[in-house]
Amino acid sequence: MITEAPDGKAAVELALKNKPDLIFMDVQMPEMNGYEATGKIREAYGAGIPIIALTAGNVMGEKEKCLEAGMDDFLPKPFVEEDMVTLLEKWSNFADNGEKSADGEDKEHFNKDVLLYYLGGEADDELLKHVIDTGMGELDKLEERVTNAGRDDERELFQIGHKLYGLGITICLVKLAEYGQQLEKGAGMSPGERETLIRSTIHELQYCKKLMQNAVAHL
Repeated sequence: MITEAPDGKAAVELALKNKPDLIFMDVQMPEMNGYEATGKIREAYGAGIPIIALTAGNVMGEKEKCLEAGMDDFLPKPFVEEDMVTLLEKWSNFADNGEKSADGEDKEHFNKDVLLYYLGGEADDELLKHVIDTGMGELDKLEERVTNAGRDDERELFQIGHKLYGLGITICLVKLAEYGQQLEKGAGMSPGERETLIRSTIHELQYCKKLMQNAVAHL
């Protein structure tokens, strides 16, 4: 269901009343602008909802400002349908509750079949459940750590990235391993680029946990 808000204040009220899967946030709105509205929504939900900025033009510095305000991506106006579809495809993975197939699999993000192969190909359900539960526990710790990390603490972000990459490779979290590798190589990124990567990583952590929960539920 698509819901439209007439102004920033109404956008916050709607988001708090009915948690949306994804938000397109106009930056220039009456009552409360998009930066303030994003801040209010982040206070309530953290990084749990992808927020895409809509702006009147690709003004120099505007994208950085949007990302630093807590938005996840950026779409300058005027845009064509293809631009919006591309962003919807990019961010919809984090808003579908992991329901990619009848048993909740999305092998681009969590490949249970490869994990089974790593465990010898014939692992019983109890062993697989133990491995997945242990992995989710580690993801919880890393999500808290990356959420609280100083955005300019390159050493901490490198260490988080190193752990994410190792864990992702070990339990077949393909995209998460890629994000971990990017965090490892993040020195020299602009503040906006680093913020986007961190938010993408948090979304991926949350999505992977949903997929893993679905996998355990279908054992």
